[in-house]
Amino acid sequence: MELRFESEKENRKIVSSSLSARKTRLLFEEFLQTDFNGSFYHPNLVSFDIALENGLRQAREKSQPALTGKLKNSFLNRFHALASFLRKKPYAFWLLADKSREIVNREFFERQTINSTQYGGRFGLRNNFLPAGFSFNSGTKTIDRAVRPRQDFQDDELSFNLSNTSAAAGQTYFDALQDKFSRTESGAPEQSGTARNFNLSNLKSLSAGKGKRKELISFLSFYDLSGTSKSSVLNLNENLNLEHADFLSTLYNYNFSHKSSSGASATDNKATITLRHRLYESLNTSLGAYYFSSNGNTFSQGAYGFSLEEDYVKRLGKIGRISSGFTLAYSQERRKAPGGVISVIDESHTLTTGTITFLDRPRVDTATVVVTNLAGTTTYTLDIDYRLTGSGERTQIQRIPAGSIANQEKVLVDYQARESPSFNFNTVDENFRARVDFLKDLVGIFYRLTRERHPQVSGEENTVLQTLNDTVAGIELRYKNFEMGLEYENYDSNLSPYKQLKIREGISLNPTRRSTLALQASQSQIRLLRPADTQKYFDFLSRYSASLNRYSRFNTEAGFRWQQGTGVDLNDFSVSSGLEVNFDAFSLDVKYDFKKQLYLGDKLTDHFFSTRVKRRF
Repeated sequence: MELRFESEKENRKIVSSSLSARKTRLLFEEFLQTDFNGSFYHPNLVSFDIALENGLRQAREKSQPALTGKLKNSFLNRFHALASFLRKKPYAFWLLADKSREIVNREFFERQTINSTQYGGRFGLRNNFLPAGFSFNSGTKTIDRAVRPRQDFQDDELSFNLSNTSAAAGQTYFDALQDKFSRTESGAPEQSGTARNFNLSNLKSLSAGKGKRKELISFLSFYDLSGTSKSSVLNLNENLNLEHADFLSTLYNYNFSHKSSSGASATDNKATITLRHRLYESLNTSLGAYYFSSNGNTFSQGAYGFSLEEDYVKRLGKIGRISSGFTLAYSQERRKAPGGVISVIDESHTLTTGTITFLDRPRVDTATVVVTNLAGTTTYTLDIDYRLTGSGERTQIQRIPAGSIANQEKVLVDYQARESPSFNFNTVDENFRARVDFLKDLVGIFYRLTRERHPQVSGEENTVLQTLNDTVAGIELRYKNFEMGLEYENYDSNLSPYKQLKIREGISLNPTRRSTLALQASQSQIRLLRPADTQKYFDFLSRYSASLNRYSRFNTEAGFRWQQGTGVDLNDFSVSSGLEVNFDAFSLDVKYDFKKQLYLGDKLTDHFFSTRVKRRF
């Protein structure tokens, strides 16, 4: 039997509209959870595991200006059910039904309450020739957040997979997935559609017996998205790996892709050859050549090039280890954009707080930028989930705290950019890297230098190409449970120069035999030169956990995040603490969260208190 209580009070002040908003929420739940597990006739015929949560729920939510309201009573019905049928047979299958509620903390105390319901099942056919599987899942999910409006998700998924292993064909896999989805959020356009994904892969060993490894890896995929957004991707990849000797191997790769999105399309072909040679255990050499062509309805491109890479790693006895290397690459390229505008499709980026991320092309038309998740089923909202700012000729993209894009999440970006109608150029890329670790990895010092230049350019006078001299240097210290790192970067670019300093610290301690304490901090400063702007980031996070006795434990977390700069001003203080008590069949959880945030003038104060009492019989 379980009793739950939650109380939340939120105050917001939106500087852009001079409005204040207050919201209070009260929740009581009393329910009986009954667990059943067993079987019918025999466990191999039907076995089941069922948990039912039945009871009453009283909830009240009041928001400005209507600050009156009564507790609304409703029946509480949650369940978790899994049934397996004929589990020892080749045609075994299982069915699932689940309705749950959970409170989770994303990065830096971004609390979310998730209510979800799903029904599904999986059917399998086991055999030695063509094992197969089919599954279906219908689910809804509602996410409530302290800072943003509620999000509602609906997904109806069907999937099918086949596999085969034979001496003649090798290992072959096929899978297909269809997802009929919808996404709704107050203040944002509704998104709906159907996504279909087909993948076929094959791994074929060309080696006769136990000789040198020779294998051919083939991959074919097709993705189609229809509905609010429309896009498709067809991709074919062939890899031939040949190991001629223990010290010599070659890799042949061919990739074909056709992408289309929002009326733009492009067909790409790329072929590469790489020769790898190991002269000594510590010295590796790679020689490579490639050819690339791209033809789209707004843009065409052709390029070829060569590269040389050397990597050296050597242990210095008991002193430490040294690693170094360099890469030299040359390419010749032609570009044509008859209309002076190119369309970029599915450009991949990872958005991390406190890190500079530029879109690849200069002179971007920011009104055409579309940012989605990797599946393309969620389109993020400008100035709510991400922000775009100009930096010289390039465009910087940043995630917004408490938005739908998690820290360090990968996203896909579509956009249009201005381009010279026709020009030819060559590129010389140079990269040098060195690192020394000594005193049993107590100290590590590293240095990287990257250069990009274009000795010959012919064509239009207003051609925009990047000339780059990027220098990175730093030091890392590790001693027992303490870590510290310092890194300085001078990104000297004719398009978007900046200088960045990063510092991070971390330590974990055991103040007593029954407690742990972890402290983490990071500081970074980014000085953009075009236009002149300085962005500063400071994060501090602490976690403390202590066992009070054999029955109880206290946990607390506290964090402070401070950001300063054009479009990134943030002052965020968060605390979460809780007490856990477990005594035989009785358990008690008490938790309190506090958050105070000031972001671009908007103020938020949030108090959240919850109690859970559980008695097992």
